[in-house]
Amino acid sequence: MKLKEGEVYPFQVLKMVSIPDQGGFFQLRHPVSGRRLLLSASRYSNFGIKPGTIIDCKVEKVSCTGKVYLEPKHPLYSEGNTYPFNIIEVEKSKKNSSKLVIKVQDLFGNTIEVDCPKEMLKSSKKINLRVESVHKGIPSLTCIG
Repeated sequence: MKLKEGEVYPFQVLKMVSIPDQGGFFQLRHPVSGRRLLLSASRYSNFGIKPGTIIDCKVEKVSCTGKVYLEPKHPLYSEGNTYPFNIIEVEKSKKNSSKLVIKVQDLFGNTIEVDCPKEMLKSSKKINLRVESVHKGIPSLTCIG
């Protein structure tokens, strides 16, 4: 069975493995094809992934050499949904004078920059943003409206 980019598949978490000079990884197995893949443990340490569980992963990319890049389903954010984020800092955009660069923090403490129109900023503490995608465990956000 060939894994297709953009599709979501269940994977069984078999165990933790350590690769010298690269760190820890979760060893995953696709239940239908039996294909085994590695997923960075440090990048997804907040996701609650444990050996013996089944996780859903989106195939982000399949390289020309056949290497498969997976993105596990985020435990808190779903693509296309809107969530409130705490505002850390607001700056004027250097590219566009009608926009602001808003730095927000997700629930895992990651700082994310978002370009938003000035009229979108109604409060100095929180802003509702849409999760467009998740890459390497960090949501990609856009202003709504």
